[in-house]
Amino acid sequence: MDVVSLCIALAQSEVGRVVKSQLLRAATGTAANYRAACRSRSAREFAARLSVCIEEADEAELWLDVIETNSLGPVDTVRRLRSEATQLRAIFARSRTTVLENAASRKGGQSRKRRNAQPETSDGEST
Repeated sequence: MDVVSLCIALAQSEVGRVVKSQLLRAATGTAANYRAACRSRSAREFAARLSVCIEEADEAELWLDVIETNSLGPVDTVRRLRSEATQLRAIFARSRTTVLENAASRKGGQSRKRRNAQPETSDGEST
């Protein structure tokens, strides 16, 4: 992970140590939660895990902004990583929207199928 390399290279000031810790936690949290999302057992669980990924990627963006604003690390690397975090956040958000829309349409389709089904009589035949 490029973020780990950046954290190793960050300034050793008090602010640098705090930001390094927070960035490392947010970036690795994004990766860990995406991995967990890929192992979800349902669409709802997948969407919930993606929500955590979105929050963690957003937090990583924040810490990368702090690094850039305070000149704590190499500007080109920080900008590239911030762009990556922004893109990942957008991908996760769109994926979450898609999975929730698909789940809602499947649920709606099942309700229509039930409404349109012919009720059976006691001998198992349709009316």
